Amino acid sequence: MNLNLIKDFRSDEKGGILAFYLIMFITLMIGGGMAVDFMNSEYQREKVQDALDRGVLAAAAIGKAARAITPTQIAAAEANSILIVKSYLQGAGYDPEAPGVSIVPDFTLNSQGIVASANYEVDTFFLRLTGIDTLGGSAGAGALVTQNDIEISLVLDVSGSMAGTKIAKLRTAGSNFVGNMLAGERSDYTFISVIPFNHSVNIGAGIMGRFSNQQWHTYSGCATFTNTAMASVAMSPTSGMTQTGHINNNYLCDAGQSIVYSNNIGDLQALITGLTAGGATAGYTGMKWAMALLDPSADTIVTSLIADGLVSVSLAGKPAAYSDEETLKFIIFMSDGSMNSAYRFKPNDYAVATDIGGNLLPANSVENANYYAANPALSVNNRSTGPSGSSPLLAACDAADTAGIVVFSIAYGLTPGSSADTVLANCASSLGFYYNVATDDLDAAFASIEASIQALKLTN
Repeated sequence: MNLNLIKDFRSDEKGGILAFYLIMFITLMIGGGMAVDFMNSEYQREKVQDALDRGVLAAAAIGKAARAITPTQIAAAEANSILIVKSYLQGAGYDPEAPGVSIVPDFTLNSQGIVASANYEVDTFFLRLTGIDTLGGSAGAGALVTQNDIEISLVLDVSGSMAGTKIAKLRTAGSNFVGNMLAGERSDYTFISVIPFNHSVNIGAGIMGRFSNQQWHTYSGCATFTNTAMASVAMSPTSGMTQTGHINNNYLCDAGQSIVYSNNIGDLQALITGLTAGGATAGYTGMKWAMALLDPSADTIVTSLIADGLVSVSLAGKPAAYSDEETLKFIIFMSDGSMNSAYRFKPNDYAVATDIGGNLLPANSVENANYYAANPALSVNNRSTGPSGSSPLLAACDAADTAGIVVFSIAYGLTPGSSADTVLANCASSLGFYYNVATDDLDAAFASIEASIQALKLTN
């Protein structure tokens, strides 16, 4: 072997740069190709991510609009939300039935949540030179739409001092308030009970019969309460409620029958626009009913009203628990004067019916009510009082606030700083929820309360 030839070949540097260029070319080609492959992979990820983002948002929004109530409706809304997300994936050119696609909705009465994820994979062109045939990963998205339900008791003074301009302004302002509170989709998550009061509250015989085992007759639904009952939010069958007796002129139960648990604008506005003024001012009775209608213990009442077709099925499960973070409870109490007395007939003067043994039956018995209904010329003028003054009202306001009910109060045409005005200021949950307004400003006060409720709903 020619050793010199070998030595010459080893020391010869001609053409060495070509080999270097070849190595660098291959390296740069693979490196640049890797960037292209990675860009293709990122493009695919963005397409899938965008489809998931838009899909879950659309699914949650449509689920909210569906307002699913029953378990069957909720299941149907969830199934529909899955189809919506799949349609967005398909629109992006991705197979929604491919392995790795996960779409999990979680709908309730008050919230619509959905979480979705998908795997993606792209074939490589340049990276396969290094043994990597595909690039892939996963994308995910979630959406949650919540809606605070609103429960309202609207307590309105229709005593004698409200006659004339005041009651006319109340009809307009109250009607506007319920119309605005229930406008559009708001009626899906809001109910209002309207409770007019003077010396009594006519809650309606049908409602009283559901709340109390002490009802005697069905001619009307007025009751008086003991002072101690005002400090309790719930309405217990043994809470000290006594039904007012019935007589044809019904002058102790003439405040106009309340409407409870309604999201029907027409019905509520018809009641308010038909309000008339007369009688004394026992606002604490209105507050007692306002609290009871919002207390969770009344859910059995709502269930029975739904079963009888008297309230909307959308109110199933209402009133909500105080701990329910998706529900806000409000009492709006309006009055133009000092609290005085609740009345009922004096038992000894009113009771005329007797039992089989000749003993007088209770004054509020159905027998006595039937007797006076059958003898329309008879009248009874003697009356006795229940609770009286401002103390029962303040006790009820404190009980409502402690329970977690937000109390708005409106002092209507009262002298600022007067004793009656001070009572209403102390009734409100805070001074920010108290209004002292002149006659012409009542509509503005209700509009401000509506805005406050909507603001609280958004920030809760």
